[in-house]
Amino acid sequence: MIGSKTRWNENAAWAVLITNVGRRKKKDVPITVMADAVKFLVEKYGSYAGVSREASKRNLRLSREMVRNFCDIAHLDEATRKRIDRDGTGIDVARRLYAIRDLRRRHATLQAVSGLDAFTARYIIEYARKSPKLSVEECKQKILAQRPEKLEVNALVIPLDREEYEALRRVAQRRGLDVTEIARRGVLRLIRTMGN
Repeated sequence: MIGSKTRWNENAAWAVLITNVGRRKKKDVPITVMADAVKFLVEKYGSYAGVSREASKRNLRLSREMVRNFCDIAHLDEATRKRIDRDGTGIDVARRLYAIRDLRRRHATLQAVSGLDAFTARYIIEYARKSPKLSVEECKQKILAQRPEKLEVNALVIPLDREEYEALRRVAQRRGLDVTEIARRGVLRLIRTMGN
């Protein structure tokens, strides 16, 4: 198995990504290895967009945002990377940890979200990041207190062309939110405006 200390070459990096990204839930390698492969390719092609373009030539859907997310994971400290691999932490949760720059707080946050579903973990990470005066445990308790015992999540897939997605991403960036949250808020506003 390829490890994080691998000396990458282009063929090995693409092989890891083609066989693991977007194919199946169970991956052959940890996400940190995929992240290292992406980081190598970004260094080779010079940009997130360059890697995304090269991926599409290989029939691999790897958006610039996904490339950026993997690069964030590749830049995590070694202790966080090991814990992510051990716990099987998902890409979205792992990349959000990168935004917590204080390593003690990052490690405490990872410990706090270990074993939680990705949805709840994301909220705890964001709350911990935006509330530095509260302990991570206090942040976790505040989020868990707001959550009903069992939350049913329904997902909606909306195909957007590149220009539509980029426009949505720019709106989200201006408001300091991620694309998913800005889209959710837009749908909720439409529902309120048009009525049930």
